[in-house]
Amino acid sequence: MALGGSIALFIVFLRIIILSISTFKEQLDNIAKGEGALARSFNQVLENLQQMIATIQTLSVELGKGADELRQASKDNSKGTDQQTGAISMVATAINEMQSAIKEVAGNASRAAEVTKEADQKGQNSSEIFRKSSVQVHRLAAQIEKAVKVIRALSDNSDKITSVLDVIRGVAEQTNLLALNAAIEAARAGEPGRGFAVVAYEVRTLAQRTQKSTADIQTMIGILQSGVADIVSVMETGSQEAS
Repeated sequence: MALGGSIALFIVFLRIIILSISTFKEQLDNIAKGEGALARSFNQVLENLQQMIATIQTLSVELGKGADELRQASKDNSKGTDQQTGAISMVATAINEMQSAIKEVAGNASRAAEVTKEADQKGQNSSEIFRKSSVQVHRLAAQIEKAVKVIRALSDNSDKITSVLDVIRGVAEQTNLLALNAAIEAARAGEPGRGFAVVAYEVRTLAQRTQKSTADIQTMIGILQSGVADIVSVMETGSQEAS
């Protein structure tokens, strides 16, 4: 399922971003200590930041796809309850919020790259360069912490959806059973019960469609939940390493 692929890519990209931030800090430290040529160190920092920005932008696109997929699932289940649709919308909204946070991370990374490049071109005082770059790195760490909070909210919302789906599934199962019994009784009644049998058939069909749609959404939410814990773990580690 596409959502599962998005989550897997999300985790991979987060690890790359965290590695980029950590490497960036090491390079700044090396410059500060005077290890290696200054120009070479600047080039390494710029290259690292550019790769980070590209990765974050790709991640943002994948998150957007995940949100769109959840919304489409809600639309496809046209017979679902307003509560179910609202719960799915909450998850999609949480993903969008996380996407915004990631975009802000990309913005901070871009500004860090600009500061470093400008300093390289103009030959500014090295201590001021390091100070500005360090500020940007810490802002990246703060954004990672913000994204962790959003993901936790996403996990909570997915739990709410699971609870709603359990109720809907139970109602659908009971409706299916009642419709089946009604159809049997209508068949026993013969011609007078034919019209009722048609209605019972339609009700049963609707119940079965609801069951299938609910099962599909539960599968999607299960995939989402299975990735949330890993995502939070990766981002918390990144927050510690980048702080």
